[in-house]
Amino acid sequence: MNDADVTSIGGVACASQNTEDDGIYHDHIADLVQHFIATIFDGDADAEAQLNDASSMQVAVELLKDYNGHSAPFKAGCTLKSSVSV
Repeated sequence: MNDADVTSIGGVACASQNTEDDGIYHDHIADLVQHFIATIFDGDADAEAQLNDASSMQVAVELLKDYNGHSAPFKAGCTLKSSVSV
């Protein structure tokens, strides 16, 4: 999904070899990231609904919903606590 002007990044990311316009995929990924961030950090139920609605997406998708034991609304922040003994 990278444009032709994207150069190889250590052999990991290269420009795609297809001839189709990748703009629709760029928009799709941008929307997914925006909805994901809003779901996780803002507890936005509408954004979460968009992530779980394949009919709202511009490309063919297969949805998999796995919150790994967590549930919405999510709360931002880190709960990991550590201490250093001197």
